[in-house]
Amino acid sequence: MAAFVINQVRVMQAAQHAQTLALSLNISACNLGIALGAMFGGYISERVSIEFVGYAGALILTIALVMAKAMLIYSIGHAPFVKKATRS
Repeated sequence: MAAFVINQVRVMQAAQHAQTLALSLNISACNLGIALGAMFGGYISERVSIEFVGYAGALILTIALVMAKAMLIYSIGHAPFVKKATRS
């Protein structure tokens, strides 16, 4: 739950001029993720077996972590909201 609040703060910082829109899109994306996860879990349990739902979730998590790492590597120096550390 705490990570969600941190995410909301980062979204508000990134979207200075359209915070309400950014927050509503962020919540919509979270709800879409919950719905897709439930749908995918139901599909796996119905078509394969309930035993494989955890493995399917682990596979999705692995894909998400690889994508997040790739996005982080790309965003360093490209994204306007990423502040570079400066020495004073």
